[in-house]
Amino acid sequence: MGLDSLTATELRESLEAATGVTLAVTAVFEHPTVEALATELHRLLVGTGRLPAEPGGPLAASPTPGTPSADADGAGPPAGPGLLTALAEQAGRTGRAAEFGALLAEAARFRETFDATAATRPGAVRRPAPVRLARGPGGPVLICFPSFASRSGAHQYARLAAGARGERDVWVLPAPGFTSGEPLPVDVEALVRLHAGDVERCADGRPFVLLGHSAGGWIAHAVAERLRAGGVTASGVALLDTYAPGSPVLDRIQDHLARPSAEHAEGGVPAAEPGRDDAVLTAMAGYGRLFASWRPGAPGCPTLLVRASEPLPGFPARGWRASWPGEPGPVVVDVPGDHFTMTSVHAATALDAVRRASTTTTTDTDTDTDTDTDRG
Repeated sequence: MGLDSLTATELRESLEAATGVTLAVTAVFEHPTVEALATELHRLLVGTGRLPAEPGGPLAASPTPGTPSADADGAGPPAGPGLLTALAEQAGRTGRAAEFGALLAEAARFRETFDATAATRPGAVRRPAPVRLARGPGGPVLICFPSFASRSGAHQYARLAAGARGERDVWVLPAPGFTSGEPLPVDVEALVRLHAGDVERCADGRPFVLLGHSAGGWIAHAVAERLRAGGVTASGVALLDTYAPGSPVLDRIQDHLARPSAEHAEGGVPAAEPGRDDAVLTAMAGYGRLFASWRPGAPGCPTLLVRASEPLPGFPARGWRASWPGEPGPVVVDVPGDHFTMTSVHAATALDAVRRASTTTTTDTDTDTDTDTDRG
């Protein structure tokens, strides 16, 4: 209904105040109809004892496909913060985020996983459903992959998609494993096979561009490679301030995210927001471990790198801009904002860069001289 990340947050906070339950920051986007959101509220109210269960009642219908459902005994999956969440806050306050990250990486190994075989079987993996944030007759279809540096969800692209309403379809493919009860992919291949099927269904035979902000760009690029191997070629891959794996700048971004007061705008949500529970923390660590040794190959289509023109607070004066490997390197376009505000406050400009790149064959668009090379 046109909600962006700010108004979705306002709605969530109002619902929490009215009901006394805690909703995930992604709730409005994961339950994108009034009926689906009411069903989720009812489930939470029953789970906390604020409402009696009403088998067969009007709100007892099956949940939206891909959203958390009740377990066999009638109880929903566990939710809310846990020990790891409390320890994460302490690690951020004491400057021990890197130490704690190593602990999370080990904890993630104990999560349930799915492999590439399960990824290709419809319904075999409990995971969030694709979310369509915009509709329109134009193209190509824009298919977005959230970063895994926070709770993976459609909220990360709400403002960007707002500018495409009535123009083209915009889909978001949240990564599995960020909600209790969802398994994590056992390797990158399992993840990209799952998403490759999603892409083909969402595109429905139309041209499409794969887009990812930050580490979401790694997923977008890896999915493009997987699709190419299967005989399907994307119209392009758009990387929004995506740093190459192994870049030293990534540690600085992680330090920024670990600060309790950080307003990291993959939606502009504080680091200590209620939806960041133990499942989210271990999923973040699990995905980081999966991509630790991943290196991009050839996606078989043009690549666009949309870079932030402003550094995050505390970054050095030089050497902080994103770059991406490849020969030839990507087309590079700089837009206003920093690593996070470019997809929130300046989302319209970032979308316009992607829009122009998807409708032109011009490749000489980069004028920045901050880095040693402008093309990877």
